[in-house]
Amino acid sequence: MLDDGAPRLYRLRLEPLEPVATVGSGDAFLAGYVAARYSGSSPSECLRFGVACGAESTQHVGAGAIDPRAVERLMSDIEVEQVELPAEVS
Repeated sequence: MLDDGAPRLYRLRLEPLEPVATVGSGDAFLAGYVAARYSGSSPSECLRFGVACGAESTQHVGAGAIDPRAVERLMSDIEVEQVELPAEVS
């Protein structure tokens, strides 16, 4: 996908996981997104990686505990859909 600077809206879906702890999951999402962006991934792939990191982090007690293999498995379960922007956003 081209990154032409045009605004885009995405919807991501992942089957709910039973959380063990949610502390730091937002930070894990952001760290995953930024890491993917620095690796040159497309915005939709950055979101997919961020969601996988955030979701995986809820499966452990303690912030920052992420299993990279589990993140990879979760990424294949995440559906990414580009949503049509409302007229007032374009």
